[in-house]
Amino acid sequence: MRVPTLSFAIMFSIGAVAFAAATVPASSNAQGAAPAADAANPDAAQAVSRAEAAVADLGRSLREALMAEMAGKGPVASIDFCHEQAPLIAEAVSQRHGVNIGRVGVRVRNPDNAPVGWRRDVLDAFAARAAAGEAPQTLQHTQIDSAQGLVRYARGIGTEPACQVCHGASVAEPVRAAIQARYLADAATGFEAGSLRGAFWVEAPLSMPAALPVDHRVAIPLSSLHQAELREEMRGQLMTVQGIVGALAAKDWTAVATLADARGPGSGRAAAGKGFRTQLPAEWFELSRPMHVDYAALADEARNGKRIEIALGHLESATSKCTACHATYRTEQTSRR
Repeated sequence: MRVPTLSFAIMFSIGAVAFAAATVPASSNAQGAAPAADAANPDAAQAVSRAEAAVADLGRSLREALMAEMAGKGPVASIDFCHEQAPLIAEAVSQRHGVNIGRVGVRVRNPDNAPVGWRRDVLDAFAARAAAGEAPQTLQHTQIDSAQGLVRYARGIGTEPACQVCHGASVAEPVRAAIQARYLADAATGFEAGSLRGAFWVEAPLSMPAALPVDHRVAIPLSSLHQAELREEMRGQLMTVQGIVGALAAKDWTAVATLADARGPGSGRAAAGKGFRTQLPAEWFELSRPMHVDYAALADEARNGKRIEIALGHLESATSKCTACHATYRTEQTSRR
């Protein structure tokens, strides 16, 4: 089946939104939910609220990041995103809410999402209820385990029509090839619209630590797209450092000079068109400008002095600005794209 590129991208984005953003009223009293008397327990009620909030956060974070990836690189690149970035997003959500969180599938693409233990039991129960006519996205499970000191929560994920672009019976070749390249044992296809595709799951402790670590760094609000741009810029910096270290080890001074020149004064103009730069505070550039000067000094040493210890000194000075920046600032995602 061939799908025009633009239509395919739109359908893929809609499918991702439908997968990640489906919500269920917190008051839903689905089969398997905790008795109302347990909900009167303040610790249990707070744990359930944290679990529900974590699911909403994970869905929103996945949706916004995937849509940014789609807008910048297209649908095929999104397969790499799901493979590499989705687990990191889930880990970040876990830390924000103080819970364990993830997804399981009826048939899985990523083996890490295979249901085991209580998640297998809940997914089987969801499948039976869906077969009896309940809408997958309305399925919920809440269990309060006082002995283990945690709440187990799950919510069903339904298959929207656009989800079939990647999970239906017939997947277009560009995406099918990308899936096979990343997931050799992929089984997450053949889903019909409206069918149960999996579930979000959460394990939330009944009691939280007295105080969670506080990040005192200055927050810089950035959209998911601008965050992706900034991360790309930072990866470029790390690749430059790696390349210079390797070139120094090989005493390839021409390569050292070329790499250092690429990060010298004025190199930031190459990223001037990227929106993230307009969102950074002026103090950010007070760290980045001296870093570019350090790279210029390194390039000069590579051409003229060719002294390893001096070159390493310039590289250390440049990277010290990077670590100072990370120690001073953090990003905070906004709803802007």
